[in-house]
Amino acid sequence: MEGKLAIAKMIHKGFCHCNALLTAKEHGELARKFKYYYASVRPQERNNRKKVHMEIIFGVTFIDERLIIRELKNRFRLPAEYYPWLPEIITYPYIPINTVIYLDPSIGIVDALYRYSVEILCSSEIWRHPFELFQCEFVISNIGDERIFLRDFQDLRNTEQISKVSVNVETFKEIRIIVSYPELWFSSMVANILPSTIIFCVVIFAQCECRKVHTLITISALMCIIFMQSNHKTESTLTLEDLWLCVTFLHLICILLVDLTTPMYRPQFFDISNCQFIGIISNSNRRFIDFDNHNQQFKI
Repeated sequence: MEGKLAIAKMIHKGFCHCNALLTAKEHGELARKFKYYYASVRPQERNNRKKVHMEIIFGVTFIDERLIIRELKNRFRLPAEYYPWLPEIITYPYIPINTVIYLDPSIGIVDALYRYSVEILCSSEIWRHPFELFQCEFVISNIGDERIFLRDFQDLRNTEQISKVSVNVETFKEIRIIVSYPELWFSSMVANILPSTIIFCVVIFAQCECRKVHTLITISALMCIIFMQSNHKTESTLTLEDLWLCVTFLHLICILLVDLTTPMYRPQFFDISNCQFIGIISNSNRRFIDFDNHNQQFKI
């Protein structure tokens, strides 16, 4: 027994139920809503990254010699009242099946087309965010002793959909359709990872300035990291993005601790002739030091 499988569509889909007749109140509310409605503006896309809608056509072909009819020559579709033997096909998750049967009466070939339309909930490992990989499975198997071999597989989606969502088919013991697609990681990259990296680089380069300046910059960077962490956090699970922000935060804390614990270098002004202390040279006023052999003093 041989089987044919084709994925017709894989799209995110919604459903709408509406009434044909409107009451006066409904008509008034609708007119008020459409007063400021612009049909040229595209509606905002819903965040529906965890569901995939699939339309599948699964064809089974076998020969039944009992249905050889010498008087008929052309292939035709069997009416609903004449239902031949078919393999008991089951699916997981279970969905209703629309079956269409064709018969070639000259040699008794039966072609049964099983049409499926299913919306599958995909799962992922949350800790890998923002590099998650969503996966979902659709299984087709038979209850009886017959073995179904997959002879052909056709993906009827366009090139753009194929590049976004990959489909793999496994035929060991049962036909297993595995759908996988990555998370939109570039949004998290622009919102958190890249800004936190830039903030950390600014803190590193600020070490070349005076202590007051780079201490203020380090504290401001800590506040920015805390704000980013509290703003994007929606799940209770620790993710790679949380780990990145946490490591950046700890590095900034270490830099701030070094700034606060390291004593500030203050050059002193001495009279070398009698080793008498004259004053402290501040970092802001120090420009150059010249050595005068006549006075034996360092001068600003």
